[in-house]
Amino acid sequence: MAILWDGLICFTALLFYMYLRKKNDTNLTSFIRFFIWMSISTFLGLFGHLFFIYFGFYGKFPSWICISVTSYYFCISILEINQINIKNWKIGLFTKGISCLLISLMFTKFSFVALDSVVSFMVLGTFLGVKLFKEQKNPFLLIGTICILPTLFIFGLKMNIHRYFNKDDFSHFFILLSLFFYYFCATKNRKYDV
Repeated sequence: MAILWDGLICFTALLFYMYLRKKNDTNLTSFIRFFIWMSISTFLGLFGHLFFIYFGFYGKFPSWICISVTSYYFCISILEINQINIKNWKIGLFTKGISCLLISLMFTKFSFVALDSVVSFMVLGTFLGVKLFKEQKNPFLLIGTICILPTLFIFGLKMNIHRYFNKDDFSHFFILLSLFFYYFCATKNRKYDV
């Protein structure tokens, strides 16, 4: 099931990447990078799950590295759409991502990469989602963040509904749903509307 969900997320992110590229708008560059890195990380995650029996956690490392890059570009894109000067943020976001990634790789625990994602998608996403809604009447970042919020509880409480729909599958559903709202957020940016 994890292979199926990773495949769906990969395909959806790749589709949104191609749609945004066609718009040829430099304001969307970070969103474009976010979607391509999301596609790459889930594509590699697909193989990490597929060959887990052969490579164990080491087969998941390429995906974890790409997830850190994905989180970085998500933060940059939502800062830019909120018209916040990103120069001051880049070093902090890079340091946060690299630190969490290195600790995850050192202890072979996904928890620290997940922590980086929580800070990026949920904390910064909520704060900037509220700001974007108030200032630009663009609710989609906030809705996307609300959609991804259940993953925190699903992983934390290890909510396995069924053996064919475990916590990974359940959380992947919400990640997939949130991608649509992040795409809508990007396309509502000035010239383009949903």
